[in-house]
Amino acid sequence: MPALPETTVPVARPRLPLGRAIVVGLLLGALGACVAEIVRMVADRNKHVVVAGRLYRSAQLSPAQLETFVRRNGIRTVINLRGRPFDEWYPAEMKATQALGISQEDITTSANRLPSPGEIRRLIEVFDRSEHPLLIHCQQGADRTGLAAAMYQLLYTDASYEAARRQCSLRFGHLRIHTAASMDEFFERYEEWLRQTGQTHSPAAFRRWATEVYTPGPNQDRLEFRSPTGPTDVSRPVVFVVRAYNTSPEPWELKAGSGVGIHANYVVQAPDGHLAFDGRAARAGFFNCTVPPNGHVDFELPIPALKTAGRYRLYVDLMTRNVSFTQYGSEALIHDWDARDPAP
Repeated sequence: MPALPETTVPVARPRLPLGRAIVVGLLLGALGACVAEIVRMVADRNKHVVVAGRLYRSAQLSPAQLETFVRRNGIRTVINLRGRPFDEWYPAEMKATQALGISQEDITTSANRLPSPGEIRRLIEVFDRSEHPLLIHCQQGADRTGLAAAMYQLLYTDASYEAARRQCSLRFGHLRIHTAASMDEFFERYEEWLRQTGQTHSPAAFRRWATEVYTPGPNQDRLEFRSPTGPTDVSRPVVFVVRAYNTSPEPWELKAGSGVGIHANYVVQAPDGHLAFDGRAARAGFFNCTVPPNGHVDFELPIPALKTAGRYRLYVDLMTRNVSFTQYGSEALIHDWDARDPAP
């Protein structure tokens, strides 16, 4: 008897329970929405309305994109939060705003550090005096632009504090990671001041804090040259001593063998303008020390024997988290001295 052909019995695949299927569907939908929003932000240069008819935000726009946006929204002032660098985009933007007959204000900020008090005051002054509507932008329109947009809402609208803070959020591409967390720390310092003074947020309270109270942590100093004060022998090493006064309201922490504490960077410029010695690799201040507000600490800065006689210049600045104190508004120390040939 011939063998009967084998038959294939389909195996039923197990189905996801209804509840789990709904959850998976919602997660996939949310993921798709996030991806679509990221694509839209990149493609559309992160353009958003902050206060209708008053303030708009974006990433860096090309001259053609800027012209289209300005004409569409009647922009009268562009606020550039990227400073005045030598990059090609800056003169291109300047030419575009001039051709459009609108104003451009340049504010120097960074997504990698707390803003300096001087630049915060200047930004508020620009907000106060500039012709509206305004367009604010940084490079990606996420971190610095988010901070400025939140500040505007806190100063000029009745938006809740929580709503204004959302201008600096994932919705606009801001992630609280690494150095970009400085944008969030700025507002946390305001919140801490409100708690300490027993106040609640108001436009007047934020204006007072931002223009009179705010400091970027312990990153403020006054540097004083101590010794040696006269000429040096060009053929011998020399150790300069610089005293740093803590002019911030918070203590300084210096750490031995660690790059996380405060330390001094310094360079020496030769008579011909070239770099004679780079002390940024060696640095100074790698010892354990706490300097209270109004206290001071001395840094010893070793300089090797120089090659030729002449007038040399020493530049000194304090650093923390690889950011110089000058970027927070302090002044670097400059000391000129003569290096002479040894006497016969």
